[in-house]
Amino acid sequence: MSENDLAKRTLFELMPPPEATRIRTACTELTDGRVDRIRHRRTVLYAGEEAVRPLLSVAPVRDGKELVVVLDDDSELSLLRNQLKHQSLHDVLTGLPNRQFLSTRLEALLNQADRGTGTTLYQLDLDAFSVITDGLGRQAGEQVLCTVADRLRAVFLGERAMIARIGHDEFAVLVENTAATPGVVATIERINEELSEPVYLPGGQGVTASATIGVVHRPPSGLSMDDVFQTADLTLRRARRKGTSWELHDTVLDAADQELAAMAAALPGAWETGEVRLVFDRQVELATGRPHGVQAVLRWDRPGHGVVDHRQCVELAEQTGMMVPLGGWLLRSACEQGAGLDSAVEISLPTCLANDEELVARVLGELGLSGLPASRLRVGLPAGALGGTAADNVGFLADNGIDVIVDEFGLGAHDLTYLEDLKLRSVRIARWLVARQARPEGPGPVVQRSLTQLVDLAHESGVTVAVDGIESEEQADWWRELGCDVGAGPYFD
Repeated sequence: MSENDLAKRTLFELMPPPEATRIRTACTELTDGRVDRIRHRRTVLYAGEEAVRPLLSVAPVRDGKELVVVLDDDSELSLLRNQLKHQSLHDVLTGLPNRQFLSTRLEALLNQADRGTGTTLYQLDLDAFSVITDGLGRQAGEQVLCTVADRLRAVFLGERAMIARIGHDEFAVLVENTAATPGVVATIERINEELSEPVYLPGGQGVTASATIGVVHRPPSGLSMDDVFQTADLTLRRARRKGTSWELHDTVLDAADQELAAMAAALPGAWETGEVRLVFDRQVELATGRPHGVQAVLRWDRPGHGVVDHRQCVELAEQTGMMVPLGGWLLRSACEQGAGLDSAVEISLPTCLANDEELVARVLGELGLSGLPASRLRVGLPAGALGGTAADNVGFLADNGIDVIVDEFGLGAHDLTYLEDLKLRSVRIARWLVARQARPEGPGPVVQRSLTQLVDLAHESGVTVAVDGIESEEQADWWRELGCDVGAGPYFD
């Protein structure tokens, strides 16, 4: 409708009859002085065009018998506002709600959901997604993400569920359960079934899009929205550690995982303030009881929580990415303090340092600064790291007169080949085998026979066998009778 045509029409002719009647009545009340002004959003129909809902304002002028009418059509602004709101709450690539939208919905459901059926949150992290993007490119990754979104929609079709993309390769599904909602196990099976189908890319290549899933089923009362998300994340990480495809939240395990996360976060500060220190554990010859040397280990005297041992300090440091500086400090401190001792000094280094191309230069540099002779230093490297650079480091260290010990030596696929291929002087039995021997029922005949053969083969190769973690005289006697050479642990401290 042109401006000229519009000017010939009255306000009431532009409105649906029911609306026009209501506005006429309101205008009469306005001229009679019963109301001061009219301010409503009314539907106005333009001939041959789509209906709009402008803001209608009517106010009296002069003696109150004349009225001024203003129609403010902000439909385009409202449309833009709605589009921006949608974009702020949805993922651009998949069209799914984002974390913010899901958080709002979860917060509402925690207060409104049926107490009998509750809600369930599934948090999914795609497996090896970076392999797809690194190997096949960003577009391939985007296609996989869109396909996963479509397949999740298919799984939860008909359910009261919100499917969201909450991270780069992470999705979440919030289900408002009913009596007819499938159980968690059935739902997980359905998700795995859908995601197990290959995603075929334009070039004809098929890739998998499996996921690891953390499930929070019917969150305990009192948990906030943030608590539920944290619980789902902890549960997913636990599934990753265990190597399972999914895990259901467990209050006790969640609390333990949260405590470990808190410890990992506090470790850097504890190191800076001196709570984390270096101590030397005694090592003895099992056959004679004579001193064999000392082992430099980390010890965290955590206020209010007791002592955190070396192994756990290393695990926590690896989680926070601080093992490289902490391991370098341990090496330096062990050389400096060991120089003043009249015994051999042993230090076990983590995987990240075992594969450091500068490891040999680091070790030789610390020996030179501290004055500790190379013949009195023993360096332990984990068996699982002895490939490539780490294997080269073993040879270079040995060539410089430094004894190398393979830590966590046991029944691994390549452990026996190390006895032939590397210049080793000693191996240390894996801690899981030590723990198995310490059980009341013992290690069992198969493990005991394997250990006997392992020790015999090591000795035939001219390699000594060490055992850590011995806690009692009975344990010491058992390992001595097996033929192990060196022992360490609380029993000898």
